Amino acid sequence: MAPQQQLMGVQQRQQQQQHPHRRAPRRATPPHHQQPMKPGLRQDGSDTSSTTSDCDERITQLRACGHSGDIEVAESILFLLEAEQQVSMDIYNFVIHACATARDVLRAELHFARMEMRGFKPNLVTFNSMINSCAANGDGDGALAWLRRMVDRGIAPSAVTYSTICKVYARQGKVSLVQNMMNLFEQNGGTLNEYFYASLISACGVAQPADVAAATAAFDDLLARGLRPQSVKKALVRAIGKDRTSQLFAGLEASQRKPAAPPLAAAMAAAARAQQPPSSPPPTT
Repeated sequence: MAPQQQLMGVQQRQQQQQHPHRRAPRRATPPHHQQPMKPGLRQDGSDTSSTTSDCDERITQLRACGHSGDIEVAESILFLLEAEQQVSMDIYNFVIHACATARDVLRAELHFARMEMRGFKPNLVTFNSMINSCAANGDGDGALAWLRRMVDRGIAPSAVTYSTICKVYARQGKVSLVQNMMNLFEQNGGTLNEYFYASLISACGVAQPADVAAATAAFDDLLARGLRPQSVKKALVRAIGKDRTSQLFAGLEASQRKPAAPPLAAAMAAAARAQQPPSSPPPTT
């Protein structure tokens, strides 16, 4: 279904909620396992013994929709909760996550706006899902725009936020943009991990022509930081070739087998003893 048609469907549901006495068009009943269960917890805090499990089941369904990208089922649950005034920040985040998984940026933006209209303030999870929706479509500029919007709201991006954008640029071979994001992350107090270097080296391999020098420098920097070299081996093969990668790892293994150098004080003491004349044997009586 095209994004425009999907948005029209959402708007029709909104109109039905605003005019509950208007007859809605007849729709096919979804399968039994997709039927949203009646909510159990009310806004005033009241509860019944038979509704708590229903609410838990609904949350479980929304989580599953987030992983599978089943927007239709996620929205059917959301609209029921909105009608009964039982929505929360987590509910909207689940639905936006489903949109991101389905690569539906327009629908994710729609629910982002609905969340704000109901007085909820987007949090780190919300913005990461919006960035994911752009990243899934290869829209690095869109992801970067959401990052700026996030910072403007006073929300500190996480390592996941930056690494997600790095992956977008890595798939496009934009080495300098990946490096810029890594530098920005460090400037804001972050600590680079293997995922960042995997993206950087992958970008070097995708670039035309491949940026062998940058890939090798990134690998050296990874080693200097004490990170795991095996985590980037596949990306390194694509960037600099199998033979060169084998040479680098062979040299790394050889250096690890060398005996550790003695402490400086012990080495200096050994050198001083070597310069002393041999002592004479004690006199015999």
